[in-house]
This record gives sequence, C-alpha cells and structure tokens, in this order.
Amino acid sequence: MADPYNNGINHEDGKIPFESALDKAGFGLFTFLYSTLIGFIIITFVFISYGSTIIVPTSACELETTTTQQGMLAAAPVIGLLLGAVLWGYLGDTRGRRRMLLVSLLAAGTINSLASLSVNWIMLLVLQFIASIFASGLYSLSMTLLSECVPMGKRNIVLLLVTSIFLLSQGLMAVLAIPIIPLSFSTYLPALDIFWNSWRTLMVVYSIPSFITALCLFFLPESPKFVLSQGNEEQALEILRTIHRINNRSSKEEYQVKGLIREVEKQDKPSMKEQIVPLFRAPLLKFTIIMTTLLVFQQ
Repeated sequence: MADPYNNGINHEDGKIPFESALDKAGFGLFTFLYSTLIGFIIITFVFISYGSTIIVPTSACELETTTTQQGMLAAAPVIGLLLGAVLWGYLGDTRGRRRMLLVSLLAAGTINSLASLSVNWIMLLVLQFIASIFASGLYSLSMTLLSECVPMGKRNIVLLLVTSIFLLSQGLMAVLAIPIIPLSFSTYLPALDIFWNSWRTLMVVYSIPSFITALCLFFLPESPKFVLSQGNEEQALEILRTIHRINNRSSKEEYQVKGLIREVEKQDKPSMKEQIVPLFRAPLLKFTIIMTTLLVFQQ
C-alpha cells in the first residue's frame, strides 16, 4: 500500500515518515510531563525578560535613578530580546533544541541572579540586558521542542494551552512581588557597599525557576525530529521508543516502528551568515520589519 505521507511511494524496508512514527508513539504521560515543563520554561522566560517592569521602579530609590535612566533600564531587556532571538534560532537549528535550552536557562538565571548584586543602575542595565539576550531563546526553542514531541493530531491544542501560560505568568510575576516588595529588611554587604533588600530578593526569586527547569530538562530527551535531521536514525528511534513506553506504560505493546524516513537528506550545518543574512534581504526583509515592529509595539 502506498504511504500517504510520502507522495505514494511504497517502502518495503518498513520505514515510515517521522510524523507517522510520532503518532504511533502516542499521547499520554510523556506529553503531559513535557508540556508542563515547557509551561514552566515560559514562566521563566517572562520572569527574566519582563521582571524589570517591577524591579525598575522598586529599585529607583536605592539606585537614585532618574526618569530617563529608568526608561533605559526598562528598554534594555526589550532590545536584548530582539537581538538574541535570531541567534538562538540559529543555535537551536544547528546545535539542538534541548542543549541550547539548557544553556539559555542556566546562563539567563545566573546572570539575572548576579544582577541582584548591582551596585549602580549601569551595572543593573548591563546585566539585565545580557540576561535577556540569553532568555530570548527560551520561548521559541521550548515551543519548537514541544511541537516536535507531540503527535500532529494533538499538537495545536497542546501548543495553544501552553502558549496561554505566557499571559498567566505575567500575573504570577506580580503575585510573587506583592508579598516580597513591601518587606522592610535591609542587610548591609560591606564587600559591595550595598544593602540587600526586597527588590534584590525578588530578582533571585525570579531566577530560581531557571535552575529548576534546567534540572528537569536534563533528564528529558532531545527532540527526535532534530536528532533524525542530524542523520542519527537509531537515536531518534530510541527516543520515540521512550516516548511510547511512557505514554503507554500500562500496556505491554512494543513500539512497532523499524525505521524512519528523513524528509530531506542530512546536510552540512549552515553558517550563521547563511541563515541570518536572508532575513535582511528581499523577499524576507519586509516580514522581518513587520515582526520586529509588532514586537516593539507589544512591549
């Protein structure tokens, strides 16, 4: 019988397209665990990228910032998000979604934590700018990873539900700030000549989910689609078997897929120039301008 996923070509070797293999892996506990983790990663993204909306006004007194300086502090993470998004897209496509997510989570959380020790507004601006560059890949990489681990029939609803967490997380950010910011404690740190107080504590609280999600992600597999695109069919099959085993843990049925068909042959990794430069040339230039403008106005 012809394979409907591959233009009617028969495959006597038992190999099937990736989407068919992912569908056979099922929908269950693994999907729930991965979706939950990606939801927490999105919360992490919001905490680090948008935490300045709360940190800037609450730190104004201690750092003695003017209105202009506060505006610069609020704008720095937005610029970092714009600059870092393309870079992380390239790294995710060439180095792996999971691996780059781990780097992004750990780096963003560490730098955001260090920002809590800022001795002046310039240090806070620089560190939050760098943290936002590392955090800029969290949303796109996590959603790509999730979409490549969920069967096509359930993919839209899962992505929709996880995306909605983005809106909820902004409220959660405020909920955490409400009990912490009013705290009146102030501990002097002579080595830095600063006072550790509530807004610095809040920055650390906003950084904690980065480390927790990174630890959880460490024990979960890479996207099987990415692994297959790198030419490692056996490893991709092993990941799919793991997904099937967790999704169907109450069943003794084995995963009935012997091989995978790659949609395209493995190619050499494109350079960053080859991936990024076309975004700033016709016909993609207009779309780059539109999406950048929408993101700026959204902020």
